[in-house]
Amino acid sequence: MLRALHLVAGENPVPLRFVFYLRWFAGEEISKLCDFQDSLILDGSLIQDDNVRRLVAGYKLSLWSLDVSTINFLIKSLWELKPVAILEFGSGISTIYFTRIMVDLHQGTNRVFMYSIEQDEEFAFLVRERLREVGLDRFARVLHAPLIEQAIEGKIIPCYSLPPDVLASFLIDIKPDLIIVDGPSGKRGARFGTLPLVREYVQDQAVFFLDDGLRDEELAVAQQWTKLTYIRIRGIHLLGKGLISGRVSK
Repeated sequence: MLRALHLVAGENPVPLRFVFYLRWFAGEEISKLCDFQDSLILDGSLIQDDNVRRLVAGYKLSLWSLDVSTINFLIKSLWELKPVAILEFGSGISTIYFTRIMVDLHQGTNRVFMYSIEQDEEFAFLVRERLREVGLDRFARVLHAPLIEQAIEGKIIPCYSLPPDVLASFLIDIKPDLIIVDGPSGKRGARFGTLPLVREYVQDQAVFFLDDGLRDEELAVAQQWTKLTYIRIRGIHLLGKGLISGRVSK
């Protein structure tokens, strides 16, 4: 059934209620039933954008990375949406290639396009070093923000430590209009706090994408987001591990 739904929908989002029904019908986590996924360990050779493919040549995309079908979809979305800036939760090789696309998209503009938030200090350092090695460091910023237990929308959950002064200083005067949520990794529900934490610091009607959308944990986060008046879920794209999309309003 999931395979048939994927073939019919293609890259278009499927309403969450269909996926919740399939989850109930299947009796187990949907991500375990996805036979339409690309292999999740690849060297990047199937990435469609020439500049990005050359940039990541030789790098393995692990089980924790965005898969190739999702990468290609998001790159195409960037060219269609033409965002002013991207706010990313969870740094990695994605930080590098999204920065590359933003530089290509805004040719001749010398400013920061990519703002990435990372829970692991050592990993944040490594991403900054890789950005420097490929000459993209002046176009991206990576913030180390450890996870702390905090109250967010009536829930006590672990999420990034992002005090208003730190977040304002990190973003300077930029209000990102596209958000990619691929972190944090942590206790169940940790990703719920991402959008509420940055709501006041992004543009009204900013587009967001939540990766791993076919896992029970992310489906639960999406369901909780639907109860917030300022988050609108568009649906879930049946790509790779699932990609939930929507918008954040003021």
